Amino acid sequence: MRRRAVIAGCGGAVATLTSGCTGLLSEDDGQGSTGGAEDDEDDEEGERTATDAATDTDVETVSGNATGAERRAVERVVRQNLRATEEHRPELLRATLHPDAPSYDRTIEQTRQIWDQYELEYSLTVQSISVSGNEATVEYEQVTRATGPNSDVFTDNRLTAVGTLRTYQGEWRVYGTRVENVEYLE
Repeated sequence: MRRRAVIAGCGGAVATLTSGCTGLLSEDDGQGSTGGAEDDEDDEEGERTATDAATDTDVETVSGNATGAERRAVERVVRQNLRATEEHRPELLRATLHPDAPSYDRTIEQTRQIWDQYELEYSLTVQSISVSGNEATVEYEQVTRATGPNSDVFTDNRLTAVGTLRTYQGEWRVYGTRVENVEYLE
């Protein structure tokens, strides 16, 4: 029987932690292009579809009140957070988290514990992004799969979550995540 790891967290690392372990992906963070505005396409309804080339993750933004620029800025941080988690990059992870987030230290510590145990891959579908002042809400679905050692003791999963981002020194940062549902995949 496979063990189900369930840990609470704050961010892309957030959802990883909350479900069996999770993270988010990114645009260029100084480490080369991994997809971004130049890879975005508009479909017929004006919705944005992007592919993160680094992980072949399809991301679809389907609703919300955010403008195009707001949507891209918020989504970029969510993706950087997931990418930092997937690639075991603590400095990038810290750069995506709001320093005043209640779970800031716990998220970093729990993410390190996950890194010590698992190699995980993530896919993300953004369902909506809404912005009100200095706070953004991102609704998304994330699939987490174990690929390396200990994958037999990790239960792959699909979760739906609502992430909250707040601005810090003029940039969006992950403030918290509320997992709405976790479905374990067999």
